Amino acid sequence: MQVIYESRTKSALDRAKHIISRKAPKLKKVLNKLEKLVEEGSRFSALLASTTSSGSNVNDTSNPANNVTKIVTTSSGPTQIIFGRDKERDEIIRLLHGTSSNFDPSSSNSNCYSMIAIYGIAGSGKTTLAQHVYAYEKMGNYFDLFMWIHVSQSFSVGKVFQEMLEAASGEPSHEFCNLNTLQEKLEGKLKCKRYFLVLDDIWAGKDVGVHEYKLNQLLSPLESGKKGSMVLVTTQFKDAAKSLGAHGPMRIPDLNETDLFDLFMHFALDGANLDAQELETFQMIGKQIVKKLKGHI
Repeated sequence: MQVIYESRTKSALDRAKHIISRKAPKLKKVLNKLEKLVEEGSRFSALLASTTSSGSNVNDTSNPANNVTKIVTTSSGPTQIIFGRDKERDEIIRLLHGTSSNFDPSSSNSNCYSMIAIYGIAGSGKTTLAQHVYAYEKMGNYFDLFMWIHVSQSFSVGKVFQEMLEAASGEPSHEFCNLNTLQEKLEGKLKCKRYFLVLDDIWAGKDVGVHEYKLNQLLSPLESGKKGSMVLVTTQFKDAAKSLGAHGPMRIPDLNETDLFDLFMHFALDGANLDAQELETFQMIGKQIVKKLKGHI
């Protein structure tokens, strides 16, 4: 299947090379970019295929498809455009303000915060979606303070507390030797504040008991905040979201073919100035590539 996919896609690119062989260098640049995207797409789709093969486990941290990247994220994304996630974005925003009936964020009378969790395979757009929600909320005045924390597979509770403290205070935080002192300092900064906290890239641990204990530790200072505070969790693993107490985690579905095409062409063309004929040529190639990618995944 992999060989057939690559050969058919490359034949489409070869036809494009023939069409634009006498065109300006800008078209060759676009074509080279398309070829690179195809190569990356085939590698990535091979990884994704391993998650759906018999006997594979989406919660297995040793699975290479669950370990595609180790990039540390921030609240600012590489693009201001989001493809195919409008429905999920709007639903999360409604949940943040308590106006949705489709999903139940975790909450109780004893908690000052509620939790929303989104999960899906690596590369499905969870972080980008969270970044857009975060940016949207920062433009409003509902929340008093904002914290974005990239948690990752191997995390230190003390380091996460320190990052929360820096985000809550807006000032650099010196190292604390005592975890309890650090926690009390963080609780003081959160006291009587309605906060919005994003915990990005939560993982499922191999030692379930220890990992769940550490995750629950992360939540302990949050009780000092103001009622209406919200925590948004992103993860590849539904079980990790549930271990934090999230009810009804929201799965991020695959992009449909139209949205995948728009996404692919946005990055492939990258603002290239093409005339109508040139654009039509590349859209034809792009549709063939996306159809193969969609079918292969």
